[in-house]
Amino acid sequence: MKSFSVSDPKSYINLLFTDERYDSFYLYEVRFKTEVDVYISGKRNMAYDESVTDEQKEDPAYTYVTWGSIKKKVLLMMRGERLPLSMKLVLMFSRENINRLVEMKNLPVRADEISGLFLNVTLEGEQLVLTSGTSLSVFTMDKTVEQLWDETLERYYME
Repeated sequence: MKSFSVSDPKSYINLLFTDERYDSFYLYEVRFKTEVDVYISGKRNMAYDESVTDEQKEDPAYTYVTWGSIKKKVLLMMRGERLPLSMKLVLMFSRENINRLVEMKNLPVRADEISGLFLNVTLEGEQLVLTSGTSLSVFTMDKTVEQLWDETLERYYME
């Protein structure tokens, strides 16, 4: 786990809502405080979309909505004259990207043993902190997955 301070919170938050590089992430959850406190779970409500097939209902990759599909709605709720008083956004690397990462880097764990790779974006007042997170379904002392995720975030998702 690694934390990064962002010197220009407004620009980075704008980037989250406009740059396509985050679109394939799943939305795990978002909380923010403006005039009201808002909490959004990224878990897909299968009953809402009548076109969801039985196969999709069983597919773990279909459990969460993608950031790209929901970010405009979140922005509409959050939009105001200034940044929210606080915000916590948790994005989860997509299952397809986890599979690709394991395959490319020959990791010591299987892709199905990685429960999630997370990017936590936390805004408190004027301070914005990005924190990496990993979740494995197996115990290992090996930190290769964690280190690789930190490097990936630093290389592609930090500005």
